[in-house]
Amino acid sequence: MLQGALRALRSRDDRALEVSLRSGGKLVRHLFIGKKSSTFRHTYVRLAGRPGVYLAEGALSDEFGKPIDELRNKEIFSETKSSIDSIEIRYGASNITLLRRAAPEAAPSGKKDEAPKEDRWECVSCAAPVDANRIGQIAGSFAPFTAAAFPAIDKKTLGAPRCTVRIKTAGKRLELAFYSKIGDNRYLCTSTESPYVFAVDAWKAERYFVTTKDFKEKK
Repeated sequence: MLQGALRALRSRDDRALEVSLRSGGKLVRHLFIGKKSSTFRHTYVRLAGRPGVYLAEGALSDEFGKPIDELRNKEIFSETKSSIDSIEIRYGASNITLLRRAAPEAAPSGKKDEAPKEDRWECVSCAAPVDANRIGQIAGSFAPFTAAAFPAIDKKTLGAPRCTVRIKTAGKRLELAFYSKIGDNRYLCTSTESPYVFAVDAWKAERYFVTTKDFKEKK
């Protein structure tokens, strides 16, 4: 069985997954991952420079054969609603500031089941009564904020953003910038928390494409 697998793996090294493992810049292992065994619980593996073929536990071809985007950590940052002090959204000519008002500390009442008071969010730029749920959804949309993909695009080619979101916490200021729409119904995006251009799904980007009218309370 292993001799047959050896011949197959040797003759198909151009189709096998070639994996190099490095530590501190030094190559520590170089191997070729072939097909799965008949039980699908093991994988045929050949170490570079050695004649034998080994059965390694697990479906290694599935793990190492993933596209780069699937292997990357897609979390750009994470800030909970309670950790954010303010959110500024610039979209077109609109400039909106959402502000968190900390809940006042309630005096002890002696009741065990009394629910704690929640922080209140308000739209500083809005004159009419606002939709508190809509504001809360935006404030709670950053825990975490994730990318859908990392296209190979130079930041210098992006041009001016169509929308920017600035988030202020007790110890940090973060920024998101949304640019043009691309394929797969996504928008290009950058952040102060990532050196890379990334893409986010349209539904995620477009919830920030708002003006004061979008926060008007629905009756």
